[in-house]
Amino acid sequence: AAPAPGGGDASPPPGPTAFVDLKCSLCHSTESQGVERKSKSEKTKGPDLSTIGATHDAAWFPKFLRQEVANEHDKKHEKEFKGTPEQLQQIATFLASLKTK
Repeated sequence: AAPAPGGGDASPPPGPTAFVDLKCSLCHSTESQGVERKSKSEKTKGPDLSTIGATHDAAWFPKFLRQEVANEHDKKHEKEFKGTPEQLQQIATFLASLKTK
């Protein structure tokens, strides 16, 4: 990625990029980040994840996304995670950072 003016990195953060690239936004929105759910079907509607980091840490997300643990509603993630281990960690870090709307 080309450096941004002032010496910063111009590339977008990897977590939100992986979230969109792996189509998490088909079912989930993160309104706090300006990401809208793409699917309009109520059947595929997942919760808005704007505050998910307030109840779960980065260590929990990989287990949930790989369907190893259930959430507080005793439900496992509906779709099996298909990305790379690196993308899984990027998404986990991103989701854990989401604490306010």
